[in-house]
This record gives sequence, C-alpha cells and structure tokens, in this order.
Amino acid sequence: MKKIIKSFEYSYKCILFIWKKSKVYFLLTIFSIIVSSIQAFPGMYLVSYSIDLLTKKVDFNKYLKIIGFIVILMLLTSILSMLTNSMLEYSKKKFYTKIRQDINYICLHTDYEKIQCKSFIEEKDFALSALNNDSLEMYIQSVKTLISNIIVIAGTLYIISFASLFILIPLAISIILISYNSYLNAIQNYVETKEEIEYRKKSTYLQSISRDFSYAKEIRAFSLKDKFKKRMDEVDELLLRIKENRRKKRRPSNLLVYSAEAILQIAIYLYFGYKVLTSIITLGQFSLYSSAVEKLKGSLENIMFVVTEFMVNTEYVQGFFDFMKSDIRTSKHDKVDISSAKIEFKGVSYKYPQAETYALKDVNLSIDAGETLLIVGENGAGKSTFIKLLCGLYKPTEGKILVNGIDISTIDSKDYVKNISAVFQDYKLFALSIADNIDALKDFDSSNMDKSLEQVNLLEKVRLSNGVDTQLYRIFDENGCEFSGGEMQRLAIARAIYKDAPILILDEPTSALDPKVEYEIYNSFKQMSKNRTAVYISHRLSSIKFSDKIAVFDKGAIVEYGTHDDLIAKKGIYEELYSIQASLYHKEEQQ
Repeated sequence: MKKIIKSFEYSYKCILFIWKKSKVYFLLTIFSIIVSSIQAFPGMYLVSYSIDLLTKKVDFNKYLKIIGFIVILMLLTSILSMLTNSMLEYSKKKFYTKIRQDINYICLHTDYEKIQCKSFIEEKDFALSALNNDSLEMYIQSVKTLISNIIVIAGTLYIISFASLFILIPLAISIILISYNSYLNAIQNYVETKEEIEYRKKSTYLQSISRDFSYAKEIRAFSLKDKFKKRMDEVDELLLRIKENRRKKRRPSNLLVYSAEAILQIAIYLYFGYKVLTSIITLGQFSLYSSAVEKLKGSLENIMFVVTEFMVNTEYVQGFFDFMKSDIRTSKHDKVDISSAKIEFKGVSYKYPQAETYALKDVNLSIDAGETLLIVGENGAGKSTFIKLLCGLYKPTEGKILVNGIDISTIDSKDYVKNISAVFQDYKLFALSIADNIDALKDFDSSNMDKSLEQVNLLEKVRLSNGVDTQLYRIFDENGCEFSGGEMQRLAIARAIYKDAPILILDEPTSALDPKVEYEIYNSFKQMSKNRTAVYISHRLSSIKFSDKIAVFDKGAIVEYGTHDDLIAKKGIYEELYSIQASLYHKEEQQ
C-alpha cells in the first residue's frame, strides 16, 4: 500500500513539474486526454445502430439523423486529435529540450567538489537514465492513461447500467488475474533491470573506449584490441542470457491472461446472448453492451498496468526529481575589484568527501601582491589540492583563504574566477577553434591573442594552418589540426596568458615540453608574472630563478618555506631534491 501511495505522490509531483516547466504542454496534454476519451464512444454507437438497422429494429430516417450526428462528431474529434497531437508533439520536444538544458545547467553550475563525488555522479546518471529510458515520459503517459481511462470507465459503466451490472462479476475475476500477471511481469522487469545495471555500465564503458580515439594509441601499442573485444562479447552474452531468462519466466504467468480472456468472453456471449434470444435487448444493443464491457475491461487493465508501473518505476523517477532539485548555490555577495592580490591561507585544512585523512592540514601561508611562489614536493603531498582551494574549486574544511583580506567564500564566485588565470596539470582543450579555446566569448582581441601565442612559440604554427580559426582535432572538421602533447600544453599556457588575470596559477606547466621549449617558456614567465601574484607547481627546480619564495609540501603540510638560499642552508627536503636534480643535470652535461 505504501508503494501505491508513494507512486501517486510522484504522479502528483510529475503533474506539478510539467505545469511549472511548460504550461502549454500541460494544457495540450489535458485537452488530448479529453479528445481521445470522447473518441472511444461514437464508433460503438455507430456499429450498434447499423446492426439494428439491418435487423429492422430502428427506423431508417431516425438512423440517418443519429448516424449523421455520430459521423460529424467522429470527424470533429479526429480533426481535433490530429491538430492537438501535432501541437503536443512540438511542445513535448520543447519540454524535453528544456529538461536536458536544466540537467546541463546543474552539471555546469554544481560545485566542482560535489561533481567529483560518487553520489552526485550516480544521481546524474540515474536522472539521465530516467530520461533516456523514458521513465519520465512513462509517468506522463501513465497519468494521461489513468485520466482518460477513468473517463472511459465512467462512460462504459453508464452504458452497461442499461443492461445489467451482473456482467461485472466475471469482469472483476478477469481483471484480477490480468492485474496479477502485470504485477509479476513489472516486478520481474525491475529486478532484472537492477541486475543488468552493472553489466550495462561495463558494456557502455568498454564500447566508449573502443570509440574514443584518445585511447587508440594505448590499445594498439599494448595489443589490447582482442582483450577488449573478448570482454565486450562476454558482457553482451551475459545481458542476452538475462533477457532470455526473463522471457522464460514469463511463460507460466501468461497462462493467467489466456484464462482471464476466456472467462470474460464466455460470460459475455452467454449472458448477452441469452438476452438477445429472449428479446430483452436487440442485436445492436448486444454489440453495444459487449463492446462497452470490452472497453471497460481494457480501461481497467490499463489502470492496473499504470499502477504496477508506477510502483516499480518510482525509484527511477524519484532519482530524477532528486537530481533536478540539486542545490545550486548562487552567490549574493558584492563584487570585489582585485587589481592586485595578496593571498593568505589561515589554518586551512581540507578533507575529501568520505576520506579518512586530510589532504591538507593546517596550512598557513602569505603571498604578497606581485610575489611569485614556487611549490614543490613529492606526488600526493597536497600541491594540486592547494591550487584547487585557491581557485575556489574546493572549499576549506577548516580555516579561511583571504585575498586582500577578504574571505574568498564571500566573494561572488563568477567575479572571483575572472581574476584567476590557471593552467592545470590535467588541462583540457576542446574540439573547437583555437580562438574559441583561448577565448570562448568570441569577442576576442586578435592582437593580444597573437601576443599570447607568440609567447609560447605557437604563432607561426597557427599561421601556417588556418590561423586562429583552425579547428582542434578532427572530430568535427577533417582538416582539423592535431597538435603534439607539448603544443597542446603551450596552447593551454597561451589561454592563461591571454586572460591576463591578476592571479596566475600554473600546475606543472612544462611537464610535456622538451628542454629547449621549456627554457624559452621559463624565460617568458617573468614577463607573464609581471605585476601578478603567481603560484607555480613544478618538479623541475630550474624554475627557482623567477621565484620569490618556495614552499615545500609533504604529507599535506608545508614543512619548509623561504627563499632558495634559505632552504638550501636548512639542508632539509628542498636541499635534497635540489641536489638530486642538480647532479642529474651535471651528468647530462658531461655526457
């Protein structure tokens, strides 16, 4: 009973959701329900009066008047149905487009920290699954079916009442058997679908890898083609086996349907046949009443089907609505002008959701406006987490991050990110033009774009192609440009230079560059960071020459801080790292 109540609660939510998203779609849906319900009756009366005419139970002139009215009604409802369905289809597409736009909006505006959580990813996948598998559409259609069939039931009961309601007894038996069968099938579908989820995930992932060209080198270089093909085949075979088992389980329950059909048909022909033979009703009325019983049976079956579908699909629709009401935090803080930036970390700690240990612990650090800070440390020391906190992508678990004495959590988020130019270690470029990758606003400054490309030694390469209109990759343009890994990284750096923000953040900015290009880029860093507050992460300590201060991270904490000379004199972690790299450079020079 709880499931039924919950199902109807979500039906109500669904109706409210449609009304809020598209009143036109809602009103057209209601109108189409009324029209389709009316269409169920004229045909029944047409057949009934035609039979009575043939058996001379009705006057021809009276027949013509009645049939004329029925035909006109049928034509009007058909025209209305055609026009309504055409308008409904268009409004439905707009409605679903709006939903997809809302999902995209949620994905784009949800906090970066949250979108990395397993729970959010599952909610998003569930919502998309509900949409792509038509779970929401099923609810909408089911509500339509429910309302239209209630109207039909009222009409058919009114017709049957002129004969006798005794026929409802075998009808009830038939409906109970059919409903039980529908419930068994619906439950079976749901159970099997839950079993299939993991297999489908694997199948989808493996298929996406086979089509994603970014994996093409590894697949070929490590001879993984046959292995992936074998795994895909195994998963597909398991899915087919589950579907076959489901089909076999349905066979016995289908006997209930045949039994129910037989019970009702025998009852109809015996009961109404007897009334025809005893002249209680005409042959035309026999047709009308038997059709009404069949219509009533069909409507009751539809309602029972809707109820069972509601019960087993509620989880999907619940997941959809849970995601659609995701909390998108909108900042109401005043905008802050950051022409120069002093950055302070005060007792900042950060723990990833569901993590047991802190990624950063009690970090205290001050970077003066226009100062350049180099961050070093082993992998996993907390360097990238520090950067993401500074970018506002994560919010501190404890402590505060201040820019010019203002807590960045109180600064308008859109305004804050305008003041940051960043190149992340795992940077991404898009299958768009070079201009769009550097400045997606389209209203770009061509001279500044050229200067940015020149600073990273890409201007000539771009000019030799199709200029800044050159498309990256060949996904949408077969003449697109495929840059090398180092060139892609330089383009990402050019994007940061072009933004010209007061805070510059570079996370391993030269990891994919050869020594010559790296040297040229480093020489340009002084110009890049001029009048900016700059933070660099680098494993290559040759970058110390343009750094004012150095912070050494270890196990989520700053263990050493100062100038190059200060840290060398301490003979700690930094001195050890520097000595190792210096000896390697010395060996390379000797060779």
